Amino acid sequence: MHVRNYIAAILIAGLGLLAGGCVYTDYSLGGQYVPNEEDILIHTVDIDIPVGLKLADSLQTSMSYSAVVGSLYTEEFGGVHIGTAMTITPLYDSIRWGVNPVFKSMYVQLAPSSTYTMEDDQKHIPQNFYVYQLNRQMDSTDMYCCSIKPSDYGTELINSGTCLFMGDTTILRFTEAFGKQLFDIDNAALDSTELFLEKFHGIYITCDRQEEGRVGGRINSFDMSGSYVTMMFTSTNDAGIRRDTTVYFVLGSSTSVLSIEAGRKEDECTEATDVLLYQGYNGIKPYINGTRLRQALDIWLQRDGLNHENVLITHATMEFPFDYLGDPDQLKHYPENLYPHLRASGSGYTVYTPISEIYNSSYNNGSINRSLSLYRPDVALYLQNLIRKEVDEVPRDYDIYMMPTTSYTTTTSSASSSYYSYYYYYYYGYDPTESSTTYYYADTKNYAQGHFNGTRALRHPKLHITYTVLR
Repeated sequence: MHVRNYIAAILIAGLGLLAGGCVYTDYSLGGQYVPNEEDILIHTVDIDIPVGLKLADSLQTSMSYSAVVGSLYTEEFGGVHIGTAMTITPLYDSIRWGVNPVFKSMYVQLAPSSTYTMEDDQKHIPQNFYVYQLNRQMDSTDMYCCSIKPSDYGTELINSGTCLFMGDTTILRFTEAFGKQLFDIDNAALDSTELFLEKFHGIYITCDRQEEGRVGGRINSFDMSGSYVTMMFTSTNDAGIRRDTTVYFVLGSSTSVLSIEAGRKEDECTEATDVLLYQGYNGIKPYINGTRLRQALDIWLQRDGLNHENVLITHATMEFPFDYLGDPDQLKHYPENLYPHLRASGSGYTVYTPISEIYNSSYNNGSINRSLSLYRPDVALYLQNLIRKEVDEVPRDYDIYMMPTTSYTTTTSSASSSYYSYYYYYYYGYDPTESSTTYYYADTKNYAQGHFNGTRALRHPKLHITYTVLR
């Protein structure tokens, strides 16, 4: 019989023994039935991970109907400052200005979907919001945290008066000079989003910067899908009657891009011996160079006399431990999960994407383990692909950035239905004609920070591999 016919049976037998609790595990179980030339053994090995620190530059922050505005400062990571550039487009395509339109008011209600502070006493600190008009049209290349520059928006404020935001709902009012520009947009552009954006590019919103050296601040996230810009004006209609009219616009439906300043270049290093730092957004991240990791694997292979083409990795985890100091507040700002992401570049675009193991629910998704004080994501598929490559042929898109993930689920329904569909929905609460798909992305919207053990700590980052050798 071929060697591969025994692999599944031996792995299942090994898993059954492990599930039995604290018992002696005999890895040679069943070995008497395997010919000597096809004998298979399961081995384990621990390898130190060569981890450095690197900023996540060119981070994609483009999203629809979303805005993040805020600023905070911490002693460990410095300042984080965030603004958002958003398109502004008509809610419907039947706006008509009439004759001699006169501006009355234009405003939008801002209600945060979430806020982030380092301390509870910062949740309602006052922050002044400032709004500027974009002086160029955003396009498909404007998707990164560094895409919007100060030269891309004007210097004159377009919000009327002071917009003081204290973490609750507030009203942002626009100036007459800004709003009445809309009267110059013709009917063709009012009926076409594409033409409208060529004439009216959008807005950029930011806030007071938290003072350097002063710990505190707040980051505010807004779901703009239900926040409509209300504009009121008077004009004369075709019947010669002067009337009041209210029209609505939406923010960020076409494009919304976060502009983020975070991280310090001086924190980058090839090997983080003392401590691993994690900062959200485009801040500093634990970073693993793919070539260096492949070299560490090659040292193990050569030491044990193994051929990289015959090693079959059945299970592998990365471990990133941290020392819990007994303070319950220590972990409240730590990321909820930490997962390997690849920085892929192609066709002029850069994207951070989680390794494919994230789509297998039986694998560990790197959630924080508070009882063991570590993150332990599964990486078997990534490692199997890496170990098959020659040491000097590892591409740059095998480099790993440790980041949290976020998910998005879409649901679709089939056209067919039956008595059984209604039965299952009525009695069990689900529709068998529906199917859902979950997609995973790097979390570029939520902030977190933390520090973990460095490479020379007693409990340091390591790779735990379970493997067999094909003969």
